Order: sequence, then C-alpha cells, then structure tokens
Amino acid sequence: MSVNTGDSYLADRVYFEAWALAFVFGAVEEARAGSWTTAALCAIVSALFQFVVIKWSTWLKSHPDSRLMSTARSVTTDARWWIATAALLVCFVSLSRFVEEKQWPFSAWFDSRLSGADLTAAKAQQAAEDQKQLSAAQATARDATTAKDIAERNLEVANQQIGILQTRLTQRDTGLHTVLPPATAAAAQSSEPPTGHTISSSAIDPQRLIGKEIINVAPSYLMDLYKDKTSAQGDALSALYIGKWIGYQDLVYDDYTTASGYTVVVIRLPALRDIRMTFDSKESGVIVTYSKGDTISSLCKIDKVLSMTIFLSQCELL
Repeated sequence: MSVNTGDSYLADRVYFEAWALAFVFGAVEEARAGSWTTAALCAIVSALFQFVVIKWSTWLKSHPDSRLMSTARSVTTDARWWIATAALLVCFVSLSRFVEEKQWPFSAWFDSRLSGADLTAAKAQQAAEDQKQLSAAQATARDATTAKDIAERNLEVANQQIGILQTRLTQRDTGLHTVLPPATAAAAQSSEPPTGHTISSSAIDPQRLIGKEIINVAPSYLMDLYKDKTSAQGDALSALYIGKWIGYQDLVYDDYTTASGYTVVVIRLPALRDIRMTFDSKESGVIVTYSKGDTISSLCKIDKVLSMTIFLSQCELL
C-alpha cells in the first residue's frame, strides 16, 4: 500500500521534511528548558534531514539501484509508515511543555507587542484595583481602631464608676459624706503648707463659668488622695474631680512648648510636687512674657491627678 504520486520525489521530501521540523520543534523546546546540549543535537539532526531533502533527487539519480535508497523510498511511500510517523509526532507534541504546561515558545515577544494604549489601560485598571483594595483595608483598620478606642473608653468609665461606688460605700461606712471638701478642709489635710491659693468662683467673670463645674480644692489635697494608697485606690478617689474646673494662682517655675503647639506652665510645690497647666496656642504670646517667679492666675480643667503631679488642661488666663 503506497502513496506514490506523479512527482516520484514528493512523498520522500515531505516525509523527511516532517522529521526535520519535528527536530526543530524539539530543539526549541530543549533550549527553553535550558538543555543546550540536547537542543544542539536536535538542531544538528534537523539540519541533516534538511540536507537529505535538498540532496535526495540528486542521490536517486546518481544511485538508482542503491539498496539504501530503495528501502528509504519504500518507507516514505508506504501509508502505514506515514500513519505510524504521524501518530509518533502527535504524541511528541502532546507531551511537550508547549502543550502540557502551556509554555508557548516566544510568548514574551507577543506579550511585549501590546500597544501602548493597551498597556496604559491595563496599568490604570490595576492601579484602580490596588487603590480599591487599599481603601478597603484602611477602612477596616479605622473601624477596628475606633472599636478598640470605644472599648477602652468604656472600660475606663466602668473602672471609674466602680471606684466611685467603692469610695461612696467606704465613706458611708466611716461616716464621711463630704466628697468635695472646702478649701479649709483641704489645707488641713495637706501635709505641706500651700504656696498658692485657689480662686473663688465669685472672683471670676460669670461669662467664663458658663458650662463649667467649679470646685474649691487645693492641688495639694488632690495629690494627697494617693498618700498611703495604691495607684488604683488613688485613681478611684481622684476620678471624682476629673473634668471639673479650678481657679488657681501661684508663681511660675518654668514653661515650655509641646510639639503640638501648646504652652505648658510648670508650678513647683513643696516636696518636689508640681502643677502643669496647658494653655492653647492663642495664649502662647502672653505666656512667653512671664518670667520665673511671676504670679500667674488661671482657670483650668483638671485632666489627671498623680501623687506628685497634677495635669490641668484648657487653661485660660485670668
């Protein structure tokens, strides 16, 4: 069963050319895999098949009775050999990296030939997606931070309320009912003589007292709340005064400006205690004119009380 045609050399040339192309395919595949020795061998074999295609007609004419030529022609003109060869080539291509792993040869060349407009659009789309994901992540982080802050504030408020209730129970059991003692009681309980004095609300412009709860308590009394007590016990007692306002007059010991632009005036009390008054930036121009030892009068909000320091905020000069 043969496939001879009018051209007696056509089947021979096509058969050998098919093998030449198959070895070219193998050379490219091995080169992409980094197997340069195997790629070179495949290229050489492909070149030999191509040389046979070119010289085949000449060899047939010069050696018409050659047994090798006759055998080769019988193979190239037999349909069974064609079917077997085609099946072998199909299996080879199917199992190659190009088909099995979709590693198409020279794919980078085709990818790089995208138009500038396509590349710009792709980059813009990718940037938009990245920005969208970034915004979503930032929103999630903000929500988590907000939830954390709310939980911490709720916990702090709950702890303060527990401390206040415990203090009230203790005062009820001991017969002490005065929560905000007058200045005379504060001075009596303080172990150190006062160097300044509180300013009565009657001496302050009523317009400046709107919305403020004024107390008449010496700073030394507030710090003495921590005397012979743990920090937790002192915090529970001082929580009754946090957020309330106090008018106070004393001598300037030092002042400085924070990174946020606030001016802090330091007042030194006996026993290395001090008061730190924080003024808004609008007061800074006046504060800088005060020298050490000058008298300063202010209306401040009690922000935090410690055993050695009282922090006052939102201070206003009187």
